[in-house]
Amino acid sequence: MKISKAIFGLIAFAVTVSGNQLVEAQSRPPGVFSLGEMGCREIEGSRYSSINKDIPIGFEIYRAVGVFGNSYHNGGFSKKKPSQKAACRLASNGEKPKFKTLTLAVGFDDSFYLSKGSLVRLSIYKDGKPKGYIDISKGKKSLVTIDVQNTRSIGLELKCLRGSSNRNDSCPPVYFFEDILE
Repeated sequence: MKISKAIFGLIAFAVTVSGNQLVEAQSRPPGVFSLGEMGCREIEGSRYSSINKDIPIGFEIYRAVGVFGNSYHNGGFSKKKPSQKAACRLASNGEKPKFKTLTLAVGFDDSFYLSKGSLVRLSIYKDGKPKGYIDISKGKKSLVTIDVQNTRSIGLELKCLRGSSNRNDSCPPVYFFEDILE
């Protein structure tokens, strides 16, 4: 009986420790939210997903909190499909928008075979209107802060401008290292 209690205790401890590490990696101060928590919806088969994964960029490792792309070609997407799109709700109908800024840090997983030679454009839309873009290439982490005061939704669109030198028609998914709403 004591042995089974000890085993149960060890299992409970292991689950608690691994669970705490996951929460710790994604912990934020009160009032700060992740774009992935805002009910992002895929458009035409695209996918924006919350994750918790280490990704290499250049000679550094970053903790990714989101990934955007689809499952075409092992996680990449094709130049033949013009774009990947998703929309994220910041405020429901009748609700006053509460956020002031959206900070995005994005890049490729440099170890992914489609990263080499690829160039992807991430366009950002506020309430359906274009507000800017970031061009992403291997070895480069890009950071942008967007004013989202009085904004009800954010749209994201990926375009494969130049396919990988390993596979001419495909680009890798884009990883988000920050997707913070304040």
